[in-house]
Amino acid sequence: MTNEDVVGQPVTPAEERMIDFYGDAIPVIRMGDGRLYVPLRPICDALNINFTPQRLRVLRDDVMAEEVVNVRVVLPVGIREMLAIPVEHLPVFLYGIEVKRLKVDEGSLELRDKLLRYKREVTLYIWQAFTNTELASLPAPAQAGTSGELATVERGLAQPEPPALTQLPTNVELTSAEQNLEHVAALYRLAASAVALERRTTQNEAGLAELAGKHQAMADYLRGFIVDTRQQFSGLRQRSDDQERRIGKVERGQVTTDPISNAQATQISQSVKRLADLIERRSGKRSFGMVYDTLYNRFEITTYKMLAKSDFEAAMEWLRQWYEEESGQLGR
Repeated sequence: MTNEDVVGQPVTPAEERMIDFYGDAIPVIRMGDGRLYVPLRPICDALNINFTPQRLRVLRDDVMAEEVVNVRVVLPVGIREMLAIPVEHLPVFLYGIEVKRLKVDEGSLELRDKLLRYKREVTLYIWQAFTNTELASLPAPAQAGTSGELATVERGLAQPEPPALTQLPTNVELTSAEQNLEHVAALYRLAASAVALERRTTQNEAGLAELAGKHQAMADYLRGFIVDTRQQFSGLRQRSDDQERRIGKVERGQVTTDPISNAQATQISQSVKRLADLIERRSGKRSFGMVYDTLYNRFEITTYKMLAKSDFEAAMEWLRQWYEEESGQLGR
């Protein structure tokens, strides 16, 4: 093969596969946009027909000429630039090859059978082999136009093969009407399979989007949980250090010799509760332990009942100022 059959700048496909069709190796490529293309020269070589007239016919066709591309194909002999058309246009190309124009010589009947097989099967075979998609069958004529047919096609389920197609002989030339019928059938199956594949792809994408949303929600939750845990751990460590310092002070005999009265202790407790309730309304977190720990650390005591009488007024004033600060933040 040479590069004389190319048009335009060569394109490197996103993926290439070699499809085996009754012993014929047919390269099939997928472009970046997901469309499948079939190089024409291997098809012509498999059918033993001259490529040049077929190339000219493609370039003269209003539809195929707009869709044709020049692709780089990896073959056993190396990389070749070849003319390719979308797989959905392959039936149009094949049905333009007339069986009656094949030369009548030894083996011509086998070649005609092969051409008929290509016309009937190769497009759908390529699609199925490349996409691993179960192809939908054309509904029988009695079912045409019913709502059940539409639902079946949308789901990509198989319908019985129409007798008008399966009973056509494979060793004789088809009439123009029969060729048109098979052409329509091939395009119908291809379109129905594309619908089924697209539907499954959409469902998969929706499922992946939902899963990604769940993962994001879990990540957000864990992120907040980690932050809160760090804060709580830091607070616990601080309280542990303060407690050890206060216990050490008691062990050294540095204890309060004149603690506050029960009535004063009640005032301290009520002020702490009032302040903690205010902080909890503002932050949504329980704050009794935090307020008491701050009080104990400030006045170096292990319980509020050990507060010295001489520190009572200072403690009440400190709690009052803290409450006013929190009240101002709550009102903002």
